[in-house]
Amino acid sequence: MSAAELKLARTRLSAAVVLCQARAQALPFAPESFDRVLSHLALMLMDDVEQVLRELHRMLKPGGMLAVVVGAVPPPSVAFSSCVEVLARHPPQEAFSGMRFGDRRFWHVDGIHELLSPTFRHVLVEEIQVSRRLTPEQLWDWLFGMYDIHLRGEADQRAIESEYLAALAPHCAADGRLDHLETLRYVSAKV
Repeated sequence: MSAAELKLARTRLSAAVVLCQARAQALPFAPESFDRVLSHLALMLMDDVEQVLRELHRMLKPGGMLAVVVGAVPPPSVAFSSCVEVLARHPPQEAFSGMRFGDRRFWHVDGIHELLSPTFRHVLVEEIQVSRRLTPEQLWDWLFGMYDIHLRGEADQRAIESEYLAALAPHCAADGRLDHLETLRYVSAKV
């Protein structure tokens, strides 16, 4: 899945930086190879997350740190509720029927501790609030890839976008923007 991202990263990094495409459930690194491992908005979406965590633990040196950013249940907002309402009016095709939005244990602090505590120690969870003022079009661009709308047919995408933008329009301030609050969690743990 990350071939395009790795290609883009290669354009920004020196040749000395090693990039690798692999499944997180079976990483091609020797035990105790890294001082730190970072995952940004990915770990929460992986299958068999317990195996992924075992792999991350295996790769970290004693005293090494795992640093993870995961999404959290969003606070109530017109941007998110409008998205849910519009998507409910456009049920996904059969190809999407098995799609899930990651391991739900990452949605709650207790669930994060449940996942990490068997393997890691000193598990710390901090909440991060990101507040932005965005136009409806900027919100659409942000959501477009997030809920796999980009994988739907072009006509379905246009219909969802049109309905979403129309739903947000009455909520915009005089500057054509609305406040959008996003909640994330920073999780750190040690080996």
